[in-house]
Amino acid sequence: MTSEVFKDCIKGCQINIVRSGKECLDYLKKSSSNPDLVVVDFDLPDTDGVMLSRLLKKSYEGPVIITAFPDRVVDDAIAKELFVYNDSFSWVKKPVRLEEFSGVIEQFLTYNRRVTKRFATDLNILIGKKPVAGKTLEMMVGRMVDISMGGLKVHFPLENSCASFPMKERNQVAIHLTLPGKNTQEKTPSESQQPGLSKVHLKGKVVWQQKQKTDANGNYLVMGVKFLKLSDKNYNILESYMKRLVPIEDQIDQIIMPQAS
Repeated sequence: MTSEVFKDCIKGCQINIVRSGKECLDYLKKSSSNPDLVVVDFDLPDTDGVMLSRLLKKSYEGPVIITAFPDRVVDDAIAKELFVYNDSFSWVKKPVRLEEFSGVIEQFLTYNRRVTKRFATDLNILIGKKPVAGKTLEMMVGRMVDISMGGLKVHFPLENSCASFPMKERNQVAIHLTLPGKNTQEKTPSESQQPGLSKVHLKGKVVWQQKQKTDANGNYLVMGVKFLKLSDKNYNILESYMKRLVPIEDQIDQIIMPQAS
């Protein structure tokens, strides 16, 4: 039934059906090209849709949409386990209806809505460009202003070492973060070993950057960095940190109906 609704939404689309969570993971692992979107039913013979979605997020970057009959258990599970994602959080109620399903498809395929949910933050961050052979890793100090499971945005004052330490798009970088634990305030570097703080070391890639005047204090280089891969440990640390942050709401009306320039 979901397939028929999908065919009505996107004419000529190719649909591949698997019967279990294991078949889904095996299919994606063996497939030469990833599908544009994965639809996961909540009730599966070998797992539930929430757990499968979490597993998919480790290797699949496209949208994952859950379908389920309305139930408090479904609400609670998705809110607890998938709150950091816009796509899985926007689950579709069964029986699947064309209007609701097509609206979700438009958001994440036609209008390319961000899959990972962004959260506002304000922390010091160290970022270093991957060194050339024989050189040591140089680090820049910046200010992280938002974060998601996909990556982060950081501000660097142009008057610091950033001017003599240029980065380009697609540069691989090392990221060092000290995240405050529950009910703790940000500490100075000398206090970074205190209980309640988590040191996180990540790998990333610069995906965009631009110079702009962000406030009265001067000009900044604003940079977007994509995480290359998260270990289970770092995933859990970041997820725990984001639970205490304020989400940045997507302006869906602007995504669906772009404003004229």
